[in-house]
Amino acid sequence: MLRLSRKTEYCILALRHLSRQGDRSATVKDLAAALDLSRPLLAKLLQELARKRIVVSSQGASGGFSLHKDLRRLSLMQLIEIIDGPVSLTACRRGGRMCSRAPGCTLKKSLAVVEARMRLVLKTVNVADL
Repeated sequence: MLRLSRKTEYCILALRHLSRQGDRSATVKDLAAALDLSRPLLAKLLQELARKRIVVSSQGASGGFSLHKDLRRLSLMQLIEIIDGPVSLTACRRGGRMCSRAPGCTLKKSLAVVEARMRLVLKTVNVADL
């Protein structure tokens, strides 16, 4: 079954919440409470999004996280790849290494069209649409 990872789901929920905040920032504590998410994991994910310039992290009494990038310019594909790495239907294409069955395997080639269409759809959906 194809599905988003829990980490990607957390990011989508957090980004959607931040988009509703307008110019105000939100702390990890506030986001975790509002969204009923794991605080440590959310903090780690927001730090990664800050490194990729999707959100801005600010220190101080009124600090927290706010959006840096317009979510209409962030595709679901980009977000998934930031959080989970390359999108692939088969395990043989994950991690940049081919499996031991690669030389004679026809599954990878057979699924290439499906994978290409899936990637296209993920590229056309922006996070703001979610």
